[in-house]
Amino acid sequence: MACRCCEAALKRNGVQTSNIAKLTSRRSFSSGTRYLKNGGLPIFGETSSPELDSVLSTLRYKVFLPNAHLNQQQRKLVFREKYRSQLETQPVKVTIGDEEVELVHMDQLNLPNTWDLTKRVFALLSKEKQAKDWHNVLPNLMHGFQGVRFGLSPARMEKMVRTANSAEMQDVVMKCLQQVKTTNLSLKWPGIRYEVLWGIHAAAQNGGTEPWGEQETKQAIGWMKQVAIQLESRIHGGGFLNDSHDPRASPAVIGLLLELYAARASQHMGGVDMEGKVRIYAERLMDVLPRWRDDYFADAPHEGQKLVFQVILYQALNLAQRVLGADMPQAEAATKRRKSLGDLIQKQLNTNMMEVKPQYCVMRMKETWEKRIQKK
Repeated sequence: MACRCCEAALKRNGVQTSNIAKLTSRRSFSSGTRYLKNGGLPIFGETSSPELDSVLSTLRYKVFLPNAHLNQQQRKLVFREKYRSQLETQPVKVTIGDEEVELVHMDQLNLPNTWDLTKRVFALLSKEKQAKDWHNVLPNLMHGFQGVRFGLSPARMEKMVRTANSAEMQDVVMKCLQQVKTTNLSLKWPGIRYEVLWGIHAAAQNGGTEPWGEQETKQAIGWMKQVAIQLESRIHGGGFLNDSHDPRASPAVIGLLLELYAARASQHMGGVDMEGKVRIYAERLMDVLPRWRDDYFADAPHEGQKLVFQVILYQALNLAQRVLGADMPQAEAATKRRKSLGDLIQKQLNTNMMEVKPQYCVMRMKETWEKRIQKK
């Protein structure tokens, strides 16, 4: 409810209080379906960069607040020039969740570009390289975009995951996946799923002082277990899917699990499948590959992502055969598929790949393949 002094001041200025009362009504966030769904404003703790703090504050008050938390009447009060003087002389406050926020006038034609601000946030996070900043910012940033008009598309969330992976912040990505109800970061979108899987692979192969470090590989396996569980839930695209492109039975997911378990057995268990996991996932992979025919990664939205996972699948089969030897399930078929993949990868590397998009995937593939050659 608008304060009485506010009504009196508006009446003296000849403004109809019956209309203004609607605009200045103090509304609890929990009183409307839209507001309950979006939750309160994200709370960003202080970061290691004053500039980053400033950009986050701008996003909070000039993007998230008006676009996700104010009702239509309150938006009119904030954006319309005729109410500017009233806001300056008689402050109006609204309750958002547990927080009371004072409304200020905003020029709707000169608001900052949302995506430019977001890109600046990631540039500063990458520059500072502080894990605590990533944990503080990324989940809250994604939460803030909930309900924002023209907010985060799956393609933009995919870019966020990619940037976090490049900064070796895969643990923050996994945190956001766990908090999917507030971050909206879901594995149901193929582009995001492939970026998450790549990040897990990269953490194991490239995250330590040498490829497939013991702790890094163990951690990556833990993340993949989490992904496997999440893919069973509807919110991450699971449920009763049974079509040929069910992500739970995809070569990308099963192939990465096999690669990780085979790498650990090869590098840290004396080349022995002590847990039996290598054989289990080798059997599953050889069972699902025929369903996808020769297009093992048909659900990948980018051609470059397909190239990257061709290398991962090759490594998975190669390492599994080294560990299992004669016990490799469908050994002859596995050898045939591995050689076919190797020829395909080498052929692609020998051709002009500048037209393959996105190019960062091509660089990933080249780096991973070259490391495989060095380890042979």
